[in-house]
Amino acid sequence: NVAAQDIAPSYEVVRHSDPRRLLEALEEQHGHDPVARRALEVSRRLFDFAGLTDSIGGAAKWCQDTVSQVSNKVVGVQEAASLIQNANTYIGEGSQLTSQAWSSMLELGTKMTGVYQDFKPLEPAFGRAGGAMELTTNQGMLSQLVHCVRSIISSNSILDVLGTSLDKALGIFSQIKDTIVSVVSKLGGRRLRELGPEGRRLYDYNQLLEGIDFDWISSKISGFVATIKTQAENLVDIDTVLGPMLAKMDNTGQAVRRLDIISQAQNAVGSVTGLKEQADKNSRAIGKIVPTWQAVEGTAVDMCPSVLATKDTISNLKCRTTEFVSKAGLGSFVPSEVSNIVAGCPANLPSAEQAIEAGCPKEAYSANVKDVLGENSSALGWALAVGGGAAGLGICGVAGAKLLKGKDDEDETDEDSSGQPLAEE
Repeated sequence: NVAAQDIAPSYEVVRHSDPRRLLEALEEQHGHDPVARRALEVSRRLFDFAGLTDSIGGAAKWCQDTVSQVSNKVVGVQEAASLIQNANTYIGEGSQLTSQAWSSMLELGTKMTGVYQDFKPLEPAFGRAGGAMELTTNQGMLSQLVHCVRSIISSNSILDVLGTSLDKALGIFSQIKDTIVSVVSKLGGRRLRELGPEGRRLYDYNQLLEGIDFDWISSKISGFVATIKTQAENLVDIDTVLGPMLAKMDNTGQAVRRLDIISQAQNAVGSVTGLKEQADKNSRAIGKIVPTWQAVEGTAVDMCPSVLATKDTISNLKCRTTEFVSKAGLGSFVPSEVSNIVAGCPANLPSAEQAIEAGCPKEAYSANVKDVLGENSSALGWALAVGGGAAGLGICGVAGAKLLKGKDDEDETDEDSSGQPLAEE
């Protein structure tokens, strides 16, 4: 429709078959936009370990070859050390990935705290009757609201890095965990059966993996990865519908213009069907903003200690296998030295207090934010469709104010079962 044409973003469509060239082109095109620039900088990290998909395949082949090699036989210490040395390549890459996930986790927590700090001046308006009209008719509030929404959307780039790094790490460790356990369990197995007094040797070798809970890592992190994926999809949906308008408003200051949306509606009257379709899309996206923000921040709080525990566990596994490979080849090596290796590479899970001290967020500040955008999503959706993003969420014309005021009046005149107006909160 005409209204939509009036706010068509001035972005040049960029297409490249090479993802790196595409990213470079986008960075050049949007370098003036701090929100978009930060998102692109984070997205660049995805390419840093994109090639690790090959590592998952390599780990699978190593597992297949190793299982075949140790099948139906007792493994000597030096042979086990050689096999585990090959696994260390994949363990190292998994450790790199979990370290990246931890960095992204901290970044997400910092991002969510920053969003709330920017949002705090708007929170009183979110909690009172008439707040929606106040937010969209006060030019300072509107500009701040647009900036906050864009910051929430841009957290998707951090979720991408976080989810990808954890997913690839799980892909590697799901391949190698059973094989490492199998190799260690094969050490000295025949001696345990034939020579009872030397049964202690089997126990010492198995101690190498004591406290390394592969199943816990797999179940805990895979659940979070699925949650991240859902939240990322919601952010993409919001960005697809509202992103171009919000970017233009945030960059040009058009969010604070006072336009008469009646004239915009007259221009768009020839495309009523398209107008309704766009209004519905806008409404759906607007209704997702606050719940998605709360979900992402809540996930950051819940997930952070588990990501720290995963990083530390994998780091300790790498420490143990590296030390074992280094010492097992020595002629003086005895099985009881495994206890010293384990003591030097403890696998203690961090407590909640330790996780917070390490940088995990303590609470989700957005949890109690009233969803005034969702409550008024229909009116706001129509205002954006009719007024176009040129006025953005600033449906500041007379008709726009009346549209929202009608909604606020409905809220204020709700009655309880006794017929008396409900008290304002």
